[in-house]
Amino acid sequence: MEFLKTSFCSAEDTGLTESGKADCEDKCPFKSCAEPCDDGYFCSYRNYQDGPCQPCETLVVHPDECDARGWANTGVEQCEERCPQKACSKRSHCTSLDAKYFCNYANFGEGSCEMCAGMKSIDECNDRSASDAALKECIEVCENVVITSCITNEDCKGREGFFCNSNTTICQACPSAILDNSDWHVNQCLNSTYPRLGLIDESSQNNCADACHTECADIREGSIIVQDLYDVGKDGNLPMLGTPYTSVSGPLVDCQFGGEGECSPDAPDNFICLISRGVRKFSDKAVNCKDMGGIGVILYNNEENNAIVDGYVGDELGGAVEIPITAISLQDGLTLLENGLGLEATVNLKKAGEDCKIGCSDGIACPLGQYCDNALESHGYCKECLSDDDEQRGVCFLSGLPLRGAQECANTCESTLASKTCKICGSDVSGISLESAKEGVPTCNFCPDGLKRQYWEREIPFIGSNATCYKLNQFFLNYQLPESDANCQLALNFNYICDCEGPGYAGADNDTKRMALVWVPRVSAILSFIGSCAIIIDVLKDKKKRHKVYCQLMASMSIFDLMGSVAYSLTTIPIPKGE
Repeated sequence: MEFLKTSFCSAEDTGLTESGKADCEDKCPFKSCAEPCDDGYFCSYRNYQDGPCQPCETLVVHPDECDARGWANTGVEQCEERCPQKACSKRSHCTSLDAKYFCNYANFGEGSCEMCAGMKSIDECNDRSASDAALKECIEVCENVVITSCITNEDCKGREGFFCNSNTTICQACPSAILDNSDWHVNQCLNSTYPRLGLIDESSQNNCADACHTECADIREGSIIVQDLYDVGKDGNLPMLGTPYTSVSGPLVDCQFGGEGECSPDAPDNFICLISRGVRKFSDKAVNCKDMGGIGVILYNNEENNAIVDGYVGDELGGAVEIPITAISLQDGLTLLENGLGLEATVNLKKAGEDCKIGCSDGIACPLGQYCDNALESHGYCKECLSDDDEQRGVCFLSGLPLRGAQECANTCESTLASKTCKICGSDVSGISLESAKEGVPTCNFCPDGLKRQYWEREIPFIGSNATCYKLNQFFLNYQLPESDANCQLALNFNYICDCEGPGYAGADNDTKRMALVWVPRVSAILSFIGSCAIIIDVLKDKKKRHKVYCQLMASMSIFDLMGSVAYSLTTIPIPKGE
């Protein structure tokens, strides 16, 4: 049991009952390294002068991995001294995110965890395995760890997710945001100080960037049905990363925090474990559930924010967890705890596909036809250009991309702030000109008198569909373009739609000019209508003119002019007031 601060056990948001809090404090005391650590524990000295004692059982599989955790030298020495090679009776006992281990089964299914690192051929499993079961385990676990020599990435192509480290001439596994560090991005290939990668030569960095730019994750979906009490689809639960995808059914049993012996002793066979978040790792909860006869886990949160927790419960081989585990909110968990125990529960988890994204940065280009969104400022992920101009315009300029992302989007996808149907926009309106104003240069103020909330959702036609006053105002506030920029001047000509001060459409910046802009085409259209009617009447009442080609053409043109004149004479009359 990992030592925990007593304050955790007594906190109000743990979801523990009074008896649960007492049991937590009894089993999970907080012990400082200022006191000697008990047998089976060591002091890591991490972030502390004398931090808490750490358990060898849950943190260290083999003494060789003590120096991979970032602990102080004193902590590494104490770890190596106090933590022996871990004993095992199944694969899950040897699970570690720092290295690959297999359970070297000996007599009666007992054995010790052996490290795969350093193997140059899978045939070495024959010499290192103590039994046929251990040999099978070694081959399954260590196959992806076997050292492969290389000169270029071509030599590593048989091993998906590997690149050639030119310095060591060995195929090396690409890091993963799931298995290694959540901040992993292919741009780290170019960072010579990135932990456990540290590629100092340019050739290795380029090899890493070429082979490790794509990160894929399962699209996970699940459903939970507890007789007539509870039926939740994919929006109400989240299968955990690394869980087996399968469907299981059985009676629902309360297993508290998922510790050994925490399920009801009189639980029926093949039950579903209902477990609270907290105290121990998700994978340990699932392993303990299976050991006690469970066939699936429903994990509920212990925080009152109606959130569904996500987590990772296995390694690349899925060795840590053999039964499905999915998560639900605290509220749903309490509902099942109060009313669902003993009822038949069905957990159905499936992989609905893969969500893959390609990393990019200044030094790592996107494939042809894609742009880098630079969502992480100095780097981001590649996005494909859309076929619909209006949608692409919205993505490039109004979706909140950083300025560099908007620039790449506009340039790659040949998108501009103005719609192709805009007749007065001009050819100088372009995404290429997007650049924040330099210090001292006046910036574009789309709505100098402030955008009123009542006009937020008004659409601005020159950009296209779904371009609202609010989005365009945020565009100029975010990017701080210079006032002289063509995009700014174009937007200011239309800001009257949002009831903002500005030059107005075609220079109509006051009510008198706007009224003139409405009535000038209206009057001219009425005169044109009268003139066209006169031509048609003149042609129709004269028999000779009706047979002349010239007069026939004039009459035909006048008929078409009548329709145009009617449209121009109506101008803004059909538009609802206030639009």
